[in-house]
Amino acid sequence: LQLNRYRIMLEKTGVHPDKLRVHIIVRDGGLAVATGRGIIKKTYMVSVKILPDSDVYGYFVSKAKDLAYALNENKWDIPCDARECWDGVRCRDYCEVAMYCSKGLIEIGGSR
Repeated sequence: LQLNRYRIMLEKTGVHPDKLRVHIIVRDGGLAVATGRGIIKKTYMVSVKILPDSDVYGYFVSKAKDLAYALNENKWDIPCDARECWDGVRCRDYCEVAMYCSKGLIEIGGSR
């Protein structure tokens, strides 16, 4: 979704990408830990599907409303799903609003 959001922003400036791709650089590429997990290359180019603008806007408008509510109310009762929070890693290491979320609090070991 994020890459599609950037695509929409580019289109507003007159640039119209016909493909979206992500160039992935493997942190431990070439090491036994990576090859043991089936990662055999040091870099990968992955295509990303171009989504309908309405789907992209819908997602980001919803997230903006949710964030505003959580910050205004100092709470949030509908946590991210496992995919969205990277099975808790995002909550623990990257989420700036984890202290307002029931799932975030569990992951960071805090309490309301």
